Amino acid sequence: AILLAGFGGPAGPAYGSSKASPGVFDIPQVSGITVDGDDADWQDSGFRVDIMPNRECRTQPRTSLDPCFRLAWDERGLLVLVKVADDVFMESSDESMLWEKDSIEVFMATKRGAPDYYQLVISPGVTPEYPELRIQAVDLRKKEPRAPLTHEVVRKKGDKTYTVEMVLPWSNLGLTPKLG
Repeated sequence: AILLAGFGGPAGPAYGSSKASPGVFDIPQVSGITVDGDDADWQDSGFRVDIMPNRECRTQPRTSLDPCFRLAWDERGLLVLVKVADDVFMESSDESMLWEKDSIEVFMATKRGAPDYYQLVISPGVTPEYPELRIQAVDLRKKEPRAPLTHEVVRKKGDKTYTVEMVLPWSNLGLTPKLG
C-alpha cells in the first residue's frame, strides 16, 4: 500500500492547522480502474475522504459545496477520483492563477517534505466561459535526469456537479510501486 502523509502541500503541515501532526494513511492497491470520469469502476474501493473542511476547519452546507475524493494506486501510478457538487461555479480567467477559484490542487512527492515534487492545478471546465478542462503543471522536481511530467486527467460534467479522475504516473518521480 501507499502511505499518504497529511494533507496540504508536500512540505506543509497537515491540512487545517500548523500545529497538527501529520497523519499517515494506507492507500490501497486496486485493479480495473479506467480513467474516464466515471466512478462506477471504483465501487467501494480506495481511501475515501468524504468531508473536507476549509482552512478554518469549517464545512460548507452540502447544498452550497460538497467535495470528496478517493485515492488508490496501481502499476501506472496514483489514482485520484474527485467529486464536487457546487451551487455556483466560478473559474479563474488567469491561466497562471487557476487555483484562485474553483479548482483542484494535487501535490505529488516521493515522501512528505521531499524537495522533489510537482503540483497540478486543475480548473474543471464547468462554466460557460471555460467549458474545457485546464491544467497547470508546476514542476519542482530537482532530481536529474527529469523525464517530462505526464498525467492523465478526465472530467465528466453533471448538473451542478463534476467528477475528475486522474492517474499520476510513478515515472514522474522515478518510483517503482510495490506492496508495503
